[in-house]
Amino acid sequence: LQKGLKLKVKSGYVEYKWRKDTKTSTVLRTTDTFTVFTPGRYWIYVKDSFGCNKHDSIRIYANDPIFDLGANDTACDQYTLCADTIKFPNYKHKWQKKNNTSGVWSTIGYSNCITITDSGINWIKLTQYSQPDSCYFTDSIKIVIKKATKIHCSGLGPFCANDSNNYFLRK
Repeated sequence: LQKGLKLKVKSGYVEYKWRKDTKTSTVLRTTDTFTVFTPGRYWIYVKDSFGCNKHDSIRIYANDPIFDLGANDTACDQYTLCADTIKFPNYKHKWQKKNNTSGVWSTIGYSNCITITDSGINWIKLTQYSQPDSCYFTDSIKIVIKKATKIHCSGLGPFCANDSNNYFLRK
């Protein structure tokens, strides 16, 4: 709700009254649109040209906690992305990737972690198991994969982490 959520009612009425929380609270706006920035129940009251009154309400929920895959990143050969299963234990995961050439989106996995081997934008949608058509969270991250250059050496033996020998490579 940081950017606001625009509510709009059918135009053509002679009077509009937007209220929050109760039917008798202060009128917040008197047009056919209203932008909300906080959760709660919002009421709209309208009057038509015949003097007939109508009203309706909508409850706005905040998407809390915020889901964030983090900043764009670069990696060599592969990158592992994981969804936060502690904050979202009852959500299913759907990972999608956009093909850089064709622009077509494809599903690349349903687990909480995926391994990225090609550069591109990767999306995740988290949906509640119990109510798949209700609340969901989405985020995207651009991962640039740089392929490592393979070096073939012969006659040098194995390289170990604590090796004190110096090896020089020549073109």
